[in-house]
Amino acid sequence: MVSMKKHSIIALMLLGVISLGCVKEIPEQVGNDESQVGNDVIVTTTITLPDTPGTKALTAAGVKTFAVGDRVAIVYTNTADATVKAVSEPLAAGDIRDEGKTAVLTVTLTDPKASGAVSYIYPAAMAAADGSVNYAALSVQDGTLATLANNLDLAVFDGNLTGEAALPTSVTLTNRLAIGEFTVKDDGSNDITSTITSFTVSDGTDTYTVSRVSGPGPIYVAMKPVSGDLRLTAIDSGGEHYIKDVTAKTLDANKMYPIGVTMAFDLRFTPLTFEAITAGAQVSFKLPSNTETGTVQYKLNDGAWTACTSETAITIANVGDKVQFRGKNSTYFVNTPSSDYGHFSATADCYLYGNIMSLVSDYTTDENAFVSNVTLTSEITFYRLFEKNPNIKSHASKPLMLPATTLTAGCYEELFYRCTGLTTAPALPATTLADDCYCFMFCGCTSLTTAPDLPATTLAPSCYKQMFMGCTGLTTAPDLPATTLADCCYDYMFADCTSLITAPDLPATTLAYGCYEYMFFGCTELTTAPALPATTLADDCYYYMFCGCTSLTTAPDLPATTLADDCYNSMFSGCTELTTAPVLPATTLTDHCYEYMFYGCTKLSSITCLAEGYIDSNKCNNWVYGVAYTGNFTRAANSYWDRGTSGIPHDWTVVNYVAP
Repeated sequence: MVSMKKHSIIALMLLGVISLGCVKEIPEQVGNDESQVGNDVIVTTTITLPDTPGTKALTAAGVKTFAVGDRVAIVYTNTADATVKAVSEPLAAGDIRDEGKTAVLTVTLTDPKASGAVSYIYPAAMAAADGSVNYAALSVQDGTLATLANNLDLAVFDGNLTGEAALPTSVTLTNRLAIGEFTVKDDGSNDITSTITSFTVSDGTDTYTVSRVSGPGPIYVAMKPVSGDLRLTAIDSGGEHYIKDVTAKTLDANKMYPIGVTMAFDLRFTPLTFEAITAGAQVSFKLPSNTETGTVQYKLNDGAWTACTSETAITIANVGDKVQFRGKNSTYFVNTPSSDYGHFSATADCYLYGNIMSLVSDYTTDENAFVSNVTLTSEITFYRLFEKNPNIKSHASKPLMLPATTLTAGCYEELFYRCTGLTTAPALPATTLADDCYCFMFCGCTSLTTAPDLPATTLAPSCYKQMFMGCTGLTTAPDLPATTLADCCYDYMFADCTSLITAPDLPATTLAYGCYEYMFFGCTELTTAPALPATTLADDCYYYMFCGCTSLTTAPDLPATTLADDCYNSMFSGCTELTTAPVLPATTLTDHCYEYMFYGCTKLSSITCLAEGYIDSNKCNNWVYGVAYTGNFTRAANSYWDRGTSGIPHDWTVVNYVAP
């Protein structure tokens, strides 16, 4: 095998990457000299860039120019069919011509293979040792345009050596990257770009992190082309974290994109926080008897973490000052006596926000352990933690985070019970629930206007029991997607929500004991009931479900033909606007199945019931007490009813049912 060195001298055009820029064609070659000295072949090729001013950077005109010291990697195949990376000599001032638009490049190739593959990678720092593009170099950047242009702004040409194993005499480099020119605002519309010290862009596969000293922006990020979702995160000089999720974003190669982004506080990194609305507010945390000394700490503003005791009353002197809490107990509840549980209190109005998991994550091993903790381990973990505290307020842009997706029995039971100042509920991301987990959670929160999404599809006994009972400001209920129910799962869930106008869909077709019991009891503004498609009932399933819904004008269909004890007991009791009952198709009744069903429905004047045989008044005790004085009752031809409040109303007209 004969070893041969060739020095090829070429000029390369480097391309701009702004939104109006595109790959520019290289001008026609104006000269090519080739000479051979021993085994070396010297080729001189001159390439001239367009006659546009520019500097060594990405200029507003989209011009990328050569600078002294620039190097290009040449990746080629040698005669042994191995891939070889060669790096050009650094450009000297004399190699750069025409205001940086033309350059002469010198590189040494050893044993190149005739017609073998060749690539040009600029800048050379973007070529890995094996000759591939070093995309890993993009993972950490400094956010400046100068560093990006000098070291990261990747341009590549792929081609082949000539039949004489010489470099191509004419090449066109193509820009491979998209560049984001980011400016950042917080969700109060304040420009915080100059405060950002860390900025990360991730598409789920590749992550690009800018580490910088706080200072003027924009923040420049070079990245592979993007087509999909992005997550942006940032940290400012004060340690605050921010986050923004962007969906269906397209960033093409060979373009620069000015991107102004408004980012929300990333509360995952913020410990549980009270921020003073009223100067001089005092916050204290009564510790349960099972809490070891020193396991709960607080920090006032940017001070040091200090041990918290039940006697500690922390004064928040100024509006905007804050106190944060962390702990490493797994629960703040003691089973005996029942009154021994952890409880925060505030003497004046305070915002409550941050990550509640800071109370149950071991900060002694990692002060940020709570950031990724989404698992509760003890029953009744946060029982009554903020109950009966009217001074707790919801922050407009900083929510309270309850990120746990693994719950325990009673974990949030009565958490905000009668917190009358709470206007916004925290997100509840768990899809698998535990017994009593949300029981009484927001009961009596009279200022709550919006309920959280409830995505759970796996329920547990009493999981939503009385969750929003007495939330008189709530107008719309959240979706309830579960189709498999549990005993008493929705028991009293929206009872006495006197402003509730819209009920959620209830898609389950197989019910559980007491599942909808008292669900909309006393919802006086509810005008339309949800469809009830269930055909398999359970004891007490609809017990008192719409009792006291005085604006309910139309009842839902009730298709079940097999009943259960007390299934419809008092279901529409007190629905004073109801005029027509749903058809009741069951032919066999069960104990108390229709008891008090239409009690006090003063405008009800039409009922169709297809029960057969003798109707025992025990099955429908007082079911039509107080209905309209006159009306129509349709019955099965072979049925036998008594007259009165537990049978057919005295003065109603009776007709036999005729199948359509």
